Amino acid sequence: MCVSLTQILSLRVCCVFAGQMYLYAKKLSITLITITHRPTLWQYHNYLLQFDGQGNYKFSELNATARLSLQDEKSKLEASLVCLACACASNCRTLTCLCHTGCWSQAGLPKMQERLEELRVLLGEDRKGDAPVEP
Repeated sequence: MCVSLTQILSLRVCCVFAGQMYLYAKKLSITLITITHRPTLWQYHNYLLQFDGQGNYKFSELNATARLSLQDEKSKLEASLVCLACACASNCRTLTCLCHTGCWSQAGLPKMQERLEELRVLLGEDRKGDAPVEP
């Protein structure tokens, strides 16, 4: 029921509704198994189950705060790499991006790519960022 509702409700309404539902279920000692791709709902989850599409899975405790921080860093780093690719393609040398150093350079590219791969591993994603890695 919630999955269908979260797809048609606005993000704000969904989070309020889902949050109330999760808290009420917890109060009644009801265990819920949900599927969510919205980071705003991670705070209501205690465990994370990831499938890799190859028959393997990874089940672990979920620290929503830490995961959100890693996800945010990954998003900013990906945006910076896109900016860098555009700058390289247009021969621009004055672009400032959102990487953790505040600016980019050709020399910093390998470090950025390495950190992005680290974040993907920590988040349980493969190189494409779509599927979890094998346990």
